[in-house]
Amino acid sequence: MEVKDGTHSSPASTLNGYPLVTSKAIKGTSVDFSQTKNISEADFTEINKRSLVEYHDILISMIGTVGIVHLVTENPVKYAIKNVGLIKSSDKKLLSPFLYLYLLSYYGQTYIRKHLSGSTQQFISLTNLRKMPIPISSDIPAKLIEKLNTIVLQIEHNSNENNTLNSIKNVLLEKYF
Repeated sequence: MEVKDGTHSSPASTLNGYPLVTSKAIKGTSVDFSQTKNISEADFTEINKRSLVEYHDILISMIGTVGIVHLVTENPVKYAIKNVGLIKSSDKKLLSPFLYLYLLSYYGQTYIRKHLSGSTQQFISLTNLRKMPIPISSDIPAKLIEKLNTIVLQIEHNSNENNTLNSIKNVLLEKYF
């Protein structure tokens, strides 16, 4: 497992380009692109040298509302991240679903809450994310893996359906107004 974060710089906003996702855009099962600004292709490429987001990576909000977890279901991913935790698993079929559900669990959220810093704006450090104990064993039963994958596939399906419905809603609102 590799734990990184997105860029800390503030690239210039562009009219067209690629979305730059920050913690406030992470909404759990989705990313709210109405909360993002666009960046140039050059900035997108440069940011992705450090923190390329890929299918079944896990994003976690690190600043403000800390601990919101998102399993990336887009393939390919066409956005970059800023000040967002990025968890990359060596085994996207087994570990990603487990890590995602663990981070959502009472234990994962309790760890995050106990390790918050900052008085004006709370945050969790990259160091504390890296130190998070993950209770995983190499002999996880096949039935558990199958069940986790079923849950994650349903979440992925629901997320894709929500994104489609939001797109339809936005088109209808544009036509209506």
